[in-house]
Amino acid sequence: MEQQGYLQIFRERWVVIIAGFILGAGVAAGLAFTLPPTYTARASLLLNVESTEGTLSDRSQYSLDRISSYPELAFSEEVLAQTIEELGLDVSVGELSGYITAVNPATTLLLQIEAEAPSAQTAADIANSVAANVSAAVSDIENSSGDDRYRTTLDISNPATAPGGPAGPQKTIIIGVGVVAGLALGLIAAIAWARLDTAVRSIAQIRRISGLPVLGELPQLSVVHAHAGGEPAAQISSTATAAESRFFRETALLRETQLAIKQANAGRLPRFLLLVPAGASAGGWLDRRAIARAIAATGRSVCLLEGESVGGSGGSSAAQHGAGMAEVLGGSLPLRDAIHPADGERFSVISRGEGGTAVSEKTAEEHIRAVNDELLANFDSVVVEATSLSQPVGLELVAPYTDGVVVMVRYGRTRTAELAHALSRIRLLGLRPLGIVLTGVPGSRLEDVVASWRPEDFAETPGAARVPVRARAVDAPTAGPGPAAPSGSSLTDDVQ
Repeated sequence: MEQQGYLQIFRERWVVIIAGFILGAGVAAGLAFTLPPTYTARASLLLNVESTEGTLSDRSQYSLDRISSYPELAFSEEVLAQTIEELGLDVSVGELSGYITAVNPATTLLLQIEAEAPSAQTAADIANSVAANVSAAVSDIENSSGDDRYRTTLDISNPATAPGGPAGPQKTIIIGVGVVAGLALGLIAAIAWARLDTAVRSIAQIRRISGLPVLGELPQLSVVHAHAGGEPAAQISSTATAAESRFFRETALLRETQLAIKQANAGRLPRFLLLVPAGASAGGWLDRRAIARAIAATGRSVCLLEGESVGGSGGSSAAQHGAGMAEVLGGSLPLRDAIHPADGERFSVISRGEGGTAVSEKTAEEHIRAVNDELLANFDSVVVEATSLSQPVGLELVAPYTDGVVVMVRYGRTRTAELAHALSRIRLLGLRPLGIVLTGVPGSRLEDVVASWRPEDFAETPGAARVPVRARAVDAPTAGPGPAAPSGSSLTDDVQ
C-alpha cells in the first residue's frame, strides 16, 4: 500500500475520527452522570511528647521517628473494627480500609485521616472515629511500657466536619479525559484503516499505482439517467428538481469524460473502445451504457456489445433480447439480426445472448474478425466491456481489434491489487491504456481531473488495432456468422 500523509488520511477518514470523539465523550459523560457522589472529610491529629530527662532536640527527633509509623495504625483491624461497631456500619474491615487514607506530611508531627462516604455526615463521622481510635491505640502502645522518660499523646487538633459538597465524581475531568481518549482512538483507527485498506479513492492514488491519467470521474449513476436517453441540458427548466439537477451534472461529467478519451487518443475517438473493469465490482451496465450514450451524443453511430463478466460486471440492460453475440459468434445468427436499438437511447446494442458459455473459444476466434469488420463498416464507434472471464466476448478475443482501451475503477471498491492485475493483463496483450475512468465517486469527493493531467499523458498519434480492420466496405466472409449487409443498405439502417 502506498504511503499517505497523516493530513490526507484524516481528511479522507474524518468520519472515523468523529465517531471516536463521540464515543469517548458519550462513554465519559455516561460515567460522570451515573457514578454516585462521594464526600471526603479530614481529621487532623497532633503528636505531643513530654519528657522529664530529654532535651528539646531529643524530644523532637523522638517525635519525628514515632509519628512516621502511626499511619499504619489507621488500617489496623482493631481500629477499623471499633469504628464499624461505634458507627454501626454495614461494611467489612477490608471494605472500610478502602474508604480511608492516613498520611503524615513530611517533617511535621501531624497525622491526617481522610474518609470517603456516600454522605457528608458519614464521611465526617468515620474520619473522627478512626482518628479517636488511632489516638487511643497510640496511648496504649506508647505509654504502657513502664518507661516514664517519655509520655506520648496523639490529640485530635482539627476534627472533621461535614463537607459542603461532593468531592467526586469530577465530571469535567472525566468528560475531558473521555474526549481526549475518544479522539485518540479515532485518530489511531483512521491511521490503521488507511494502512490496511487498499481500496482506490483518489486520483493521486491511481497515478501512483498505474502511472496513467484519470480521464474522468463519474458519480453513482442513477437508473433514471440510464433510461433518460441523454436529453440535452437545454431541456432542463430553470425550476429543475433535484433529480433533474443530478441528471444535468451526470451529463456534464460524461461529456467531459468523452472529450478526455478523445484527447488522450490524439483528438480522435477510438473506433473500437474497450472498457476493462479493474475487479469484479468495477464494471456495470449503467457505466458502459453512459459512455456509449456520451459518444452517441456527438452524432456518431454507436453499437454497444453487452458482455457479461464474472462478479456482476456484466449485469443486464433495460432491454434484453434472447439471441445475441453468443449466437453470432457461434454462427447460428446473422449479425444484423442481433442488433437492436437500446431502449430510450440513441445507440444500438447487441445483448450477450443465451448461449454464452456454449460458444467454444476456437469458434469465437474464427468469427470475431468478420463480426468486427462488419460492425466497423456500419458504425462509427463500437463499445465493449470485457475481462478475461467475460463470455462470450472476452478480453483476449477483442484485444487485437481495439484502438482504444480505458480501465474502469470503482471508487472505494476496486483494490490496488485488482488495478495492478488489470493493467498487467492489458499490457501483456500489447495494449497501452489511454487512461482510467473512476466511477461511483461521491459528490463530495469529485476532484479536478484536468489539473492532474501531464503533457506526456496524451499520445501524439491515435491508437490503432494490431489486426488491420477494413474500411467502410465489407467483403463477404468465407466463414462468418452471417451474410454481409446487402448493397445499398447498412446495419444502422436496419436498426433505426
